[in-house]
Amino acid sequence: MHTEHSNEPMTYTAVPDSILGEFLVEFQDESLLRCFLRILWHLHRSKDKIKSVEIAVLDADPILDGVLSKRKTPDSSRLSTVLKEIYDLNFVLFAEPRKPQGDIRVLLNTRKNRTMIETLGWVSTEAVDVTRVLVAPLPESNIFGLYEQNIGLITPLVADELRDMETIYPVSWIEEAIQLSVIYNRKSIRYILGILERWRNEGRDGGPRRNSQTVGAKDYIRRYGLSGD
Repeated sequence: MHTEHSNEPMTYTAVPDSILGEFLVEFQDESLLRCFLRILWHLHRSKDKIKSVEIAVLDADPILDGVLSKRKTPDSSRLSTVLKEIYDLNFVLFAEPRKPQGDIRVLLNTRKNRTMIETLGWVSTEAVDVTRVLVAPLPESNIFGLYEQNIGLITPLVADELRDMETIYPVSWIEEAIQLSVIYNRKSIRYILGILERWRNEGRDGGPRRNSQTVGAKDYIRRYGLSGD
């Protein structure tokens, strides 16, 4: 099915040549390859001195969760299983920074990264107990996908905020608050929460009722101004 993309500039993710060459044959499981490509997406966006991604971040990723849901392994061990399979193919490393309660990181298995792990004093490991470091599983909701498509990456903290919103506000409110944050170019979880709190306190139709009739984005701009402040 063809999907229309936004008019925003297209971005790219670096993929090692070896992955697109002979090693492509090693991935007998298509879903495993998809998971690995998503991990590469996270690693490419890492701003750390050593490019790595916390396992908790992978667990909070709704796209990765969608791919994992198609695998036949139990929910509680899906991420652990796929990471172990990718590790066994010698594509990634697991290491834990030397700090209190440091989260285990996933890194590409390169000579540079192996050297950096030793230099930084990180602790290498061959096994990952995902349940020890992960946040609670994401609920089935399109709010997470909507947020990532329009606002940005869902970190564990953002995931918690979105879950809290869903217990307090109607889904339609959250969806439109995300839309407004895009219109104002104020793309942050704090700004979205501010809109929702204002609606809860003042009412979306000028009254205090939580389930009052909604007003559209244009009405909101007319009432509060483009800044939303």
